[in-house]
Amino acid sequence: MRDQIHSGVDLKALRQKMEKRDAAGARMDKGFKRENFSINDLSLDWIKTSSSLDERVFLYLHGGGFCFRTPIMHGQFLASLCKNTASTGLMPDYRLAPEHLFPAAFNDCLASYLWLLEKGYQPKNIILGGDSAGGALSLGLLIHLRDEGLPLPACAILISPGLDPTFSGPSMQNNKEKENMFTPDALEAFFNAYLPDDLREDERLALLDYDYGSLPPILIQAGGNEILLDDSVRAAERAKDAGVDVELQIFENMSHVFQLFSWLPETKKARKNIISFIDQHLS
Repeated sequence: MRDQIHSGVDLKALRQKMEKRDAAGARMDKGFKRENFSINDLSLDWIKTSSSLDERVFLYLHGGGFCFRTPIMHGQFLASLCKNTASTGLMPDYRLAPEHLFPAAFNDCLASYLWLLEKGYQPKNIILGGDSAGGALSLGLLIHLRDEGLPLPACAILISPGLDPTFSGPSMQNNKEKENMFTPDALEAFFNAYLPDDLREDERLALLDYDYGSLPPILIQAGGNEILLDDSVRAAERAKDAGVDVELQIFENMSHVFQLFSWLPETKKARKNIISFIDQHLS
């Protein structure tokens, strides 16, 4: 995949290819059920397992560089976590770039969380999580909820979050020969598609510059070989400095969002750690 995702990639064509591959190569495993519904014009999927409790929800914001989705792969991943935490997954199909620029995706994710509150779900029973672009959306959502005085979820899971639109972390260069998912140029292509030029300096995007005080417990996982590694390291440092209950787990020799690939031994450990963290912090 690495040689396909670069600065000159056709993002719409890449989206079609990824979605086609997702549909052809994966299916929801037996015992998992996906139910689609809509909130106004926003499409969402409930992910349910035999052990899911209706009152416990895992709101998961999928990755994909803000530009594409793999609903079955992400649905399987979310289902595996829900099965072992007695939770019901909720995954919004947020609007994608380049058709929809920032803050469209964020607004859809915020709408999903507010809908849960409106329907009576208790924040103490809500888990928030996301990978890559979804990790950035998750952290941005936490900060927004806090700043607006809105109820915060019980805990958050950030997997390989992409938090720095300036790409200033040393790992962008130090790991560029190790990362097997995409190149630094690919990240620039994704961000260029998502962010209008006049919003590049928007403070809402400077997620590594915020004070993280009063955020709920956060688990951050990253691969030791990924070019986004320093985004996770810096976020964990800021959270720790702000007194947040934060745990950073770096998996050596692993690349971006390896947790999606169920056959890897490291994936089993990473998922087990996520489940343990959720059990520790959910009431």
